[in-house]
Amino acid sequence: MWLYTYESTLKQLNGDQSRAHVTDHPYFKHLLAKNVEFYRSGPTHLSQSSVLRSTRLDTMRRLLALARLENDPDAEVDEEELDADEIFEEEYA
Repeated sequence: MWLYTYESTLKQLNGDQSRAHVTDHPYFKHLLAKNVEFYRSGPTHLSQSSVLRSTRLDTMRRLLALARLENDPDAEVDEEELDADEIFEEEYA
């Protein structure tokens, strides 16, 4: 619960409520003074475009790995490249 209390105060998620429970705390006040964050937030954190870009890259890696296997069944392919079997089942069923 301490993390929620601290982060919600830091990010001003509690509206006009008092910040004294954090600013008067012997440990939190030092963290707050330096704007220490324990999780990222903001316009670039998990933005739709960055998530889509990452998903596209993962899909391309898997498709390339599948193409290598189709062309050469003895090719070495990392299992991690083929983790999303459901994608291939939908596309190649």
